[in-house]
Amino acid sequence: MTIKKGLLIFAQWFVVLFTCGLSILLINISEYNIEEHIDKLKFGRYVIQIYDQIERDQLLRYFHDDLKRQELLSLSNDLATQNHFSYYEIIKQPVYSSDLEFPDDDSFRYSYNELAESGKNNVGFINAVQVSNNVFDEFSIRVDEGEILTQSDYRWNSAKNSINCLLGWNYHQYYPVGSTITVEYLNKTVILNVVGIMSKNTFVFHNNDYLNIDNYILMPSLDINYKADTFDDAVFQVSLASQKINGLFLIDDKDQIPECIIYMRGIASKFDIPEFYLSGIGRNQKIFLLTALIHKMSSPQILMLITVFGVTGVLLYMKWLFVNKPKLMGKERIALIGCIVAVITSGLAYLAQMLLFNGALPINITSFAPAAALCFCSALIGIISKRRKVD
Repeated sequence: MTIKKGLLIFAQWFVVLFTCGLSILLINISEYNIEEHIDKLKFGRYVIQIYDQIERDQLLRYFHDDLKRQELLSLSNDLATQNHFSYYEIIKQPVYSSDLEFPDDDSFRYSYNELAESGKNNVGFINAVQVSNNVFDEFSIRVDEGEILTQSDYRWNSAKNSINCLLGWNYHQYYPVGSTITVEYLNKTVILNVVGIMSKNTFVFHNNDYLNIDNYILMPSLDINYKADTFDDAVFQVSLASQKINGLFLIDDKDQIPECIIYMRGIASKFDIPEFYLSGIGRNQKIFLLTALIHKMSSPQILMLITVFGVTGVLLYMKWLFVNKPKLMGKERIALIGCIVAVITSGLAYLAQMLLFNGALPINITSFAPAAALCFCSALIGIISKRRKVD
């Protein structure tokens, strides 16, 4: 066999395997259902909770390096002010109280049962949630007593030491409007001024589920755009900013989900931080983007694309069989080759799928169609070949 002929045979088999394998991947990707993996609110909007993956060493640099700190502040501000998607800061950061007058009610304590069972003495930590100003309307947060938080309550500077807050309904018998509670918030001692008591059965969305905040202190997610005069001020500012970049997006249309993924990848690249972990998506961002790209096509177009690749591979394989059938010694040999080719094609396709998507893309049963077609064509050609030989 000459080199030219060998290269031609290699190229032909490469095209057969590639086209059939690609049709298998396209089938699995096109059958992937994005909606099954993304949470939905009761009124139909999709929820993507984001979690930063900034390492501790990088976080420490924000404390000591003014330029790096400004980058983190810019990142937080970019998320809060972008107009592509609705972004909400809902942060579950407990506060610490050593006040002996604090109500002796375990339901107000942060993870009290878990901590008590583990033997840890952290019962001074109190349930608290910090929210951006747009959360009130989105989740219909209302007060039965006092006033709701206003934009001015979000302003912060180094000279302040008090924060206006709302209390969950179950606090109403302990702290009337106008009360104060001294707590430690992000290692800073602050006075919480109670300006309102929320209505009973108030909920927000956090960690992929609705959270009843009747036993919570609700605080503003404070503005970070202030001058940090001291190192302690800088630490507090960084702590606030690092919380604010762990909010959630509410998306109306599933077609916006890949756009949100692309935006978050761009943000991570722009500020030189690890990619965000997105709830429901996790490390499967490539699958979502490819699926979205394919789903933008109509069903007939997807079917045509899969068919073109699949049929091309099968036809090239059939051509090779017809050309080489005198050398294949009958039906059984031809059928065996068909099965071998089908196994190799499927194996390579599923191996590529595993390597590309870390095993996260499921195998759909319809993706076995190209392999089945190869086996069928082999058997058919074997039968035809045998009958012609008999005739």
